[in-house]
Amino acid sequence: MPTFTPCTSSRFFVACAVAALLSACGGDSNTDSQPRARQGGLDVAPGAEQPVGNETVKGEVRGLNGVIATVVLSDQAKLLMTTETDPQGRFQFTGVPYGAAFVKVEAEGYQLSPPQSILVSARKSTLSTLPSQRNTLVFSATTADAGSFQFVWNNVTGAQETGVPQINAAPVIKYLDEPVPAPNYSAGANLLFSYNVTLSDKGVKWNQEYAARLLTTLGTIPTRYLGQAYTAPPFRISKWELTDQYIDGDIRIDRKPGGDAVVLSTAAFVYATPRLVTLDGVQGRYFSKRLHHALVRFATQDGTDADAAEQVLNQRFGVSTRIDDYSRLTAYTTKENADKFAPFKPDELVRLINAMEEMPDTFHKIDGLKYVVRRGYGYTNPVDRRIIAQAYPAAGYIEFTDQALAESQSVSPQRIILHEKTHFLWANVFSAKQKDDWIKLGGWTRDPQDATKWRTTQTTQFVSAYGHDTNPEEDMAESVSSYVITPELLQSRAIDKFNYLKERIFLGDRFVSVIRKDLTFDVLNLRPDYYAPGLVKQLKINVTGAPAADKTATASIELFSDSDPSPGATQCMVELTAPSGNWEHRKNLYFWPTLDDGTRRNGSNVNKTVLTAELNFSKYAERGYWQLTRGNCVDVAGNVRYLGADELGNGAIYINNPEQSPGAPKYEPGSMKITATPVLVDGHLQHRVTATWKMLPHPLAIMGPFAQLANIDTLDSRVYLDGGGYDPATRTATATFTVPSFYKSGRFGVMRIVMDDAGENRLDMNFPDAASGEQPVGVNIVNQEADGGEAPELDLNRMTVSATPTQPSAPNGETIVKVAFYVRDDGSGFANLYLNLQNPQGQIFPFYLMVDPANPGSFLSGFDYSTTPFKGDPKAWRRYEAIATLPVGSVPGQWGIRNMFLADKAGFGKYYEFVELMHFEVSGK
Repeated sequence: MPTFTPCTSSRFFVACAVAALLSACGGDSNTDSQPRARQGGLDVAPGAEQPVGNETVKGEVRGLNGVIATVVLSDQAKLLMTTETDPQGRFQFTGVPYGAAFVKVEAEGYQLSPPQSILVSARKSTLSTLPSQRNTLVFSATTADAGSFQFVWNNVTGAQETGVPQINAAPVIKYLDEPVPAPNYSAGANLLFSYNVTLSDKGVKWNQEYAARLLTTLGTIPTRYLGQAYTAPPFRISKWELTDQYIDGDIRIDRKPGGDAVVLSTAAFVYATPRLVTLDGVQGRYFSKRLHHALVRFATQDGTDADAAEQVLNQRFGVSTRIDDYSRLTAYTTKENADKFAPFKPDELVRLINAMEEMPDTFHKIDGLKYVVRRGYGYTNPVDRRIIAQAYPAAGYIEFTDQALAESQSVSPQRIILHEKTHFLWANVFSAKQKDDWIKLGGWTRDPQDATKWRTTQTTQFVSAYGHDTNPEEDMAESVSSYVITPELLQSRAIDKFNYLKERIFLGDRFVSVIRKDLTFDVLNLRPDYYAPGLVKQLKINVTGAPAADKTATASIELFSDSDPSPGATQCMVELTAPSGNWEHRKNLYFWPTLDDGTRRNGSNVNKTVLTAELNFSKYAERGYWQLTRGNCVDVAGNVRYLGADELGNGAIYINNPEQSPGAPKYEPGSMKITATPVLVDGHLQHRVTATWKMLPHPLAIMGPFAQLANIDTLDSRVYLDGGGYDPATRTATATFTVPSFYKSGRFGVMRIVMDDAGENRLDMNFPDAASGEQPVGVNIVNQEADGGEAPELDLNRMTVSATPTQPSAPNGETIVKVAFYVRDDGSGFANLYLNLQNPQGQIFPFYLMVDPANPGSFLSGFDYSTTPFKGDPKAWRRYEAIATLPVGSVPGQWGIRNMFLADKAGFGKYYEFVELMHFEVSGK
């Protein structure tokens, strides 16, 4: 893995964005920032010796104010009993068996004291003779700050951690008055005078409030035109209408020779006016930037007016996209010239501005951040191609790649942009005290084996694997971006970090994500699963195979099992780092649950606390110790526990391979050739593309290839190979592709090749190549039936969602969710849907579906990469119904559709977001 250098470079990997979709609830051991009640103990003496106890345990929960709490009595292996408190907070267990156990309390919306251990022993005394203070367990309950959710882990049996969940309660928002009234002047006249805007009552009628908010919000968007309006309005004349319908991005702009016709959704105005509210008892202003985001598209001509976008970035955020000398900018970083970079695309400029706008005003301009740059189309970072965005505080800039800025099913540009800005806060704004306190809060210490690396004692209080696996600075960057964009996730996973950011960084200001009301639904569950899988109790790995033979590693993981309703995991993963440290040689062990006889099986009737794995090593694989560096365990409800080297016993396995490979195979520079041949298939003219390239001499057999074809100029219309091979005699690899008739015309070339050798050493190379600069070789393809290049269109006003429990009489969280909607496409036809559902804890549950080629309107599991044309008229609106099943253990409460990503058969996709991000600014700051 690349070495991290504090305050000079910081990295964001693709794995981070994907891993961000795996969600967990809970926390680790207590920190100094949260006061806790003392953990108590109770020694319950039975009346007589007997094999099975028949004793009574009583208790009281103080501070519930009549709320009914659930009380759980457990031992190390299983749940023993549950009961509920009475209105006075009292509870009682009878028939308690002998042995060590613990009692814990659960109540929504309350911060509760930790579990208390008890020992039911066979003594010659009776319960009634014990002192009264030892007869009764006493717990305290205080109203939870911000409706938080938290695990408090205690080694009550000396062998495990136990968790007390604290459930995210919906924020309590009380409106104290009506919106601030509009100024008493003619906003309509000022709109015309300053912006050449005329208001039309063709749709919803304009009023003073609407007009005033439009004028005020336009005034917060600096453009190169401001200051010139008093002599001659430089804006094109535009006519604005209001509609009460939903519109993509809340605004539609029809550009005509005589002026622009603009339609604006009234939904954008709802929270444009700050409201005075109390949020969980704290008074402040409550608003969103939704109208601002829509008007940025107008002010920058949907990002096509690069000068206007540059002015907004300059004046609003203190950054520029205009670089005079790239070689000077990168002199102490990647040492590159302008040919490795490119201008931002129009939609990327809009996305960049709107993401930065979500931060509080005090964080708009950050010391040291002067430039934002974009790598050339198709280029990756020359140091590590996994890096999709990187901040260089010492050099004063952030760089982004195609992957970081493209909205997709697995990447959130908003989060990435705010993540990278946070590195400048860490380097140039946060005090040493703030950073030291954050390091302690996260349980971070320097790695004793390598002072450039960090490790943490915590395993659940992170919003992503990347934050857990790297260092405190990346943990901070991940947490800040989550605090703003997905606040519920940070609350549920790490309430101490949430409170630290709220109090120490944002000074009380908060964010609330609100899903469109008609796209929410309720999930019922009498026994929800909030619990992360247990820690690793035992890890065994056996490697078999003679030195001159291939090897097989068999492994098993046993997890601690406490009293939680759904102990264990449905999958664990452990990463093995090669002796050389080369990340391309790393391997993953994937563990699955077993039956009682040890047979691997993934299903319902399995032992989820004992999981096994198997992994093969070639006899040419690297020789030496393969370190167990990181991993995770996840359950069916999406709860995850991250594992570091300490949780894996700082272990390693030894691979004795005297014939190890000298390295990965190498591409012969300049050897790529490509041809295209028209082929008529079922009446449609397709193109068969053949690419060949050579490999340099290599001592081991070369396997493969894998390759990817794409439109060189636009980087879309990606095609995966459907055939090929490698000829060792000529050292020539061949890959064939089929470009469908509905793909957009253009210059196609191989953008990536992958070649493995017999030792499992891999060449994974992109074109253009960041190291050599070799460009992709292209061939022109003209398709008469080409897609128009537009993504599928979703009718935002014809969407419904319903949810039905599979067991209505005793709901267990398993829920069938049906989402109905209408879609049309301009050419190739709707093909793939990525549906993300969010639960009250901020966890995301993704579902990937493909349109059934034989029955458009219905879906199949998987992805559609076929070249078969769409059946029917793709341009006609068609109703679809997506069905997703939530797992057993799903948390109860209000869920919703956070977003959907729709792609057509030509690969053009569109991301639809249904969350409005609300800002809460504390009064009196």
